[in-house]
Amino acid sequence: MTGMLMRCMDGEQHHARGIKPDITNPVYATDYMNGYDRILHVALKMDERKG
Repeated sequence: MTGMLMRCMDGEQHHARGIKPDITNPVYATDYMNGYDRILHVALKMDERKG
């Protein structure tokens, strides 16, 4: 582990960028109470559209 702030050759941040989502999905308390996985459902719908 370094104590330095590391950057790419072009000055862009190298670490701690994370993954930026393409789609944001709200998750509601009723989803948890009913056992419904909204995120999985949306992902499966997107997969169906692709193929």
